[in-house]
Amino acid sequence: MVDSINVQKPNFVNLNALRFFAFFAVLLSHAYSYYAYHFPNKYMEILHRHFFINGNLGVNFFFVLSGFLISWLLFIEKEKSGKIDVKAFYLRRIFRIWPVYYLVVFIGFMMPLITDFHFMSQPYFHITTSIKQLPWYLFFLGNFDIIVNGASNFILSVLWSVSVEEQFYLVWPIVFMLLSKKHVRNFCFLVICISFIYRVKNNTSLVAYYSTLSAMSDLAIGSLAAYYCLYNKKFMEWITQLSRKKIVLIYVALMAYIPLHGFSHIFGELPFLVYHPFEPIFFSLLFALILLEQNFSVNSLFKFGRIKLFSEWGKISYGLYSYHAIMFPFVFILTDALFPQDSFVQYLVRIVFSLLLTIIFSKLSYKFFETPFLKIKQKYSRIIII
Repeated sequence: MVDSINVQKPNFVNLNALRFFAFFAVLLSHAYSYYAYHFPNKYMEILHRHFFINGNLGVNFFFVLSGFLISWLLFIEKEKSGKIDVKAFYLRRIFRIWPVYYLVVFIGFMMPLITDFHFMSQPYFHITTSIKQLPWYLFFLGNFDIIVNGASNFILSVLWSVSVEEQFYLVWPIVFMLLSKKHVRNFCFLVICISFIYRVKNNTSLVAYYSTLSAMSDLAIGSLAAYYCLYNKKFMEWITQLSRKKIVLIYVALMAYIPLHGFSHIFGELPFLVYHPFEPIFFSLLFALILLEQNFSVNSLFKFGRIKLFSEWGKISYGLYSYHAIMFPFVFILTDALFPQDSFVQYLVRIVFSLLLTIIFSKLSYKFFETPFLKIKQKYSRIIII
């Protein structure tokens, strides 16, 4: 099956737009929390509370996407060369992830020392950080810092997902090196089971969401999507020939499901305890289907890669995600005196300014800061790396 796919140059042209949508969902979620606007209109509040606040699902989408892409490339590398160059894999990840990550860590630890923003009383605007927390971030353990110490610095807290992905990157090439492709598939199912059991045991914990054990089912489901596309002919044919009705059903299911995210508690404690651990799996499966539909289906209603602007912004999605929290304090200051306090106009302008400033900063970062490292990264690429 794998020989029938153009493995030399994967052409995932629609992924960048999807990356941007995932980031934008996260931005809306954080804006809803950080800017703490109270909607006087109950219908608008329902929209924000049930849709925008659930933008954290964008992070879960990123996990599924990472699992899919990294596993796809590792499967292909092992098919082509019979082995995994673990050193080259690590170096590619280092030159892609570390420069931006450690820049944000530096900014996150320096800001409390050089600034005293007047909005410190806002419930989500925390920039207090102890130097004792630095090792967590030096070694990509920021998600465990949140679990142990709480989210004391909103700039650093967004890096929790980068920590999870780095932990995944540390282990995954070794898994591929040691196991056959079928055993990799079985290992993915084992990971999903372990992740599910962890969520069952920690069902009422507010910080369990940040645990690697909780998040790793998203990565495993993305990996399984890559496996079945490459090695299961019937599955690939099914994805390729999905009817438009089935494609519409996938998107309708996701849009209907989003406002229910996290609200299973309204049915009582027992339904919540039973249902809640399954929820990440359901979302991950929908995200995986959307990824595959966008990349391989011939009957798609619309390929998001056709939105050139979003595709362009998606290329810098790592910077967008990593930098956006840094922009919030400056947006808060810029808009505080220009618009009526706690007005919807002020809230909307803050979202627009946050997006624009993040895009500008990320573009500059990509061109002048990240590109030199990306050129070094390409030297360690055996095949085209997305």
